[in-house]
Amino acid sequence: MAVSFGFAIKQTRLDSGRILSLGYGLSYPNGVGVDIVELMHERIRLKGLPIKIVATANDSVCTLLAHAYQHPTTRIGIVHSLGTNCSYYEPVRNVTKLKDHSVTKDADMIVNTEWCNFGSSRRTLPCTWFDRKLARESINPQFHVFEKMTTETLNTVHSFDTSYMYVCEADNTETLEDTRVVLEDMLDLSKTTVGDREVVKKVCELVGTRAAVLVGASIAAIVQHMMHRGIGMTDEGYAICKFDS
Repeated sequence: MAVSFGFAIKQTRLDSGRILSLGYGLSYPNGVGVDIVELMHERIRLKGLPIKIVATANDSVCTLLAHAYQHPTTRIGIVHSLGTNCSYYEPVRNVTKLKDHSVTKDADMIVNTEWCNFGSSRRTLPCTWFDRKLARESINPQFHVFEKMTTETLNTVHSFDTSYMYVCEADNTETLEDTRVVLEDMLDLSKTTVGDREVVKKVCELVGTRAAVLVGASIAAIVQHMMHRGIGMTDEGYAICKFDS
């Protein structure tokens, strides 16, 4: 069996990878540093199942490959749901870490960008006070900063799901009734005024627009890099992208 694994791992072999950190609100301190394949094999043996895991890959890599089976010209795979990430094709000759290895230089390889971690060095992205607060108080502080800027709160952690944002942004009723339902019925807040709902709607619009711009800029950067280097372009001169949400 092959496994698609969506968390950050340090992969040393096709069938081995140690967990670096978790996300999406999950906490498993004893799991950090553990080989995910060994961990799964242990549970598989306890269940008595005739399964051996022979490969593990990042979910954005699997997104790219899955689409490439039907559309061989696919060159970019993007995941944007609970988290966000992108993988793309790059010629091996451009990968400096492999320049001294006996790898076919004319071949292409898939690069997992892990762009969810952009900004974690505090030098890449213009973070606001709210971004820094969210990163600082999350389960994995200072990890996946970009991911947090494009996805989940009121002041209570995980209280305001991103699925609510769409409802509020799309609410064009005169009294913002859909937003009232989110705030009063789903979040169990006290009675809200139209003014309260207008503020929530505006904040959702601002956060959603910024998230879309950040992801769009990242996609554009990858495509621009590929275009400049002539990587994986079809005869028509474009790269096909699979977007999995």
